[in-house]
Amino acid sequence: MRRVGRDRHRRRETFAAVVALALFAIAPSSASADDAGAAQDVGDCLGVTVAATIAGPDDGIGLRLSGEETGLRLAGIEIVDPVSARALVDGLAGRAIRYRTVGEPKPDRRRRLPALVVLDGEAERMADGAPAGRRHLMQADILARGLGLLSGEDLPCGAILEAAEARGRAAGAGVWGPGGMPIDAADPALGGHVSDYVVVAGRVLSVGGGGARYYLNFGHDWATDLTITMRRDLAVRLLKSPVDDADRLVDQLDELLADHVVEARGFLRESGGPAIDLSDERALRVK
Repeated sequence: MRRVGRDRHRRRETFAAVVALALFAIAPSSASADDAGAAQDVGDCLGVTVAATIAGPDDGIGLRLSGEETGLRLAGIEIVDPVSARALVDGLAGRAIRYRTVGEPKPDRRRRLPALVVLDGEAERMADGAPAGRRHLMQADILARGLGLLSGEDLPCGAILEAAEARGRAAGAGVWGPGGMPIDAADPALGGHVSDYVVVAGRVLSVGGGGARYYLNFGHDWATDLTITMRRDLAVRLLKSPVDDADRLVDQLDELLADHVVEARGFLRESGGPAIDLSDERALRVK
């Protein structure tokens, strides 16, 4: 998960904790007040859910559940402000939730199941503006406040999550504020975000590859400039048409993406230079 830069992190630490504790307060925030309409549709897209009670956060900023050996990972998002996230979950200890597991039903190494999590409004007005008594998607409020980023997973309620992130971005909330996302692909400081989950924007210089892997190059020097890699099947899905010949695939990708500004998201790694391995076509957007 993304770690906020050290200096910025220290300056915001106390304030972030206060913000997180207020995340589900009665007064809605400007970043997510428009989520009310989306929250009304949560029941329609979520389907059958399981009841549980939050015990607190785990070591990986997931949810421990009272009386359960298995916890929950907040599916569909990557937390980018761990201080606020832990304070948020601490503040929700004892709260009743309902959840739906998604994706692979096996627990991860922290014994967490990936899930979409909803809180009942009960007697309070939720932070996303949803009226009292209406179910509320926890991930949507985190995204609307810029405390997390969409991970690109194909999930139920995906439209609600996308709309929530868009509202947070438009408001400049959290990670979308000055000095945050998206990071310019040409920014020399990009290398300082290795192992972080990032959103990067830049102009594609060229496309290359063949066989099982394809590459988007953002500069002339692969050792210092950003490279985005993708599997062959993902490249074919981006083109929305079957292509058998590797050379034709490169040509069509080049026609689609070269000299275009794109936005990509994923974990930044070091591979002789900064690189992102696309996990899904939804993680790449042509601007």
